[in-house]
Amino acid sequence: MNTVASPVRILYVLNDLGGGASFGIYEMLRGLPREKFMPFAVAPAGPPKALDKAKPLFADVRQIPLPWWNINPAPGLARRAAVALSRWRRGMSRTRSKAEVLQAIRDWKINLVHSGTSLTLSGATAAYHAGIPHLWHIKESVGRTRRVRFPMSDVELVSFMSSRSAFVVAMSEFAGGVFRENGCPNLEILPDGVDVQPYANGSSRNLREQLRLSPGETLVGMVASLASTWKEHDVFIRMAARLAAQERQARFIIIGPQPRPNRWPYDLNYRYFQNLKALVSECGLNDRLQLLDFVPDPPDIMRSLDVLVHTCSEEPFGRIAIEAMAAGTPVVGPRTGGISESVVDGETGLLANPRDAEAFAEAVRKLLRDPTLRKKMGEAGQRRVRDVYSLAVHAGAQTRLYERALR
Repeated sequence: MNTVASPVRILYVLNDLGGGASFGIYEMLRGLPREKFMPFAVAPAGPPKALDKAKPLFADVRQIPLPWWNINPAPGLARRAAVALSRWRRGMSRTRSKAEVLQAIRDWKINLVHSGTSLTLSGATAAYHAGIPHLWHIKESVGRTRRVRFPMSDVELVSFMSSRSAFVVAMSEFAGGVFRENGCPNLEILPDGVDVQPYANGSSRNLREQLRLSPGETLVGMVASLASTWKEHDVFIRMAARLAAQERQARFIIIGPQPRPNRWPYDLNYRYFQNLKALVSECGLNDRLQLLDFVPDPPDIMRSLDVLVHTCSEEPFGRIAIEAMAAGTPVVGPRTGGISESVVDGETGLLANPRDAEAFAEAVRKLLRDPTLRKKMGEAGQRRVRDVYSLAVHAGAQTRLYERALR
């Protein structure tokens, strides 16, 4: 058996300094034994604040171009061509990206590469040329019939990603579906974990004070970036419209980063956000539903909510659900995607038919009218997170995967 000097040097290839995919890795690193592993990172350039938050978690961080290799047919051929030209002008070629990752491997004497997303190819190819193990972490809904597609068939994709990895690690059975269906021999399912202490031990509900809610009012919320066109915020808004007339004490909120105006061809996210605001007005919810840009305290958000609703039907995992459960807040989600695996229907929350605003409204109505049921499901959710989705469970499983990969 090959031996590697301790601590093992791991290079994390991130698709963004912020965002859910990277945040899951940041959280895991807090539970990873530092006497065994020394983490480094490469990531695309990002806001200085995001870089400042990431730096303390790594021995070193290097910002380099990391172009995505997936294809997105939704924007149309003209937009895709314009984006590709823009990347070329900025020097974001895969050849350059692979060379810079390979240089980081050599400079930092890396023993193992962990690509924190399926969207970047450079980590896998650089690790292959360096002759060191690679883990490919699938944090997206991948496949020809799914949201994230690649320029090859599913069979070819699974064969390629499997051959370039010691393990293909999926966040959920849903995220790993295309790999399971196509016989991936080194597939592992490893859901994210959460540090339960800040959620379970605190008592703040400052968001309610910020919104000036009275003690008798209930707060139903969705937490998802308002720039993510695939999160299905419109289902939440239409659900709220159905509940508003009958549940007069209910208030609604969507919390997530809001996109800024951008020039074509990068304007799709902002146009999506503007359409959501128009839908709120169209549904007569201007005084009942608020779009909130940013709240810096996730545990406080979850304690402030009476019900968390996540309407996205193609969510690969849905970290937001385990955060809500950790705080004792019941979750309403779709019967598809990763949410349907973390939420136990009728025990830690309720599941509804995907993209069915009326079904979501009925589930939320049931919880709003039964405080005892909300409390019971919240307590069951806390137990489930401690047993299945705690940071200790996740970091322990990740440690064992690294040890197996190095063998």
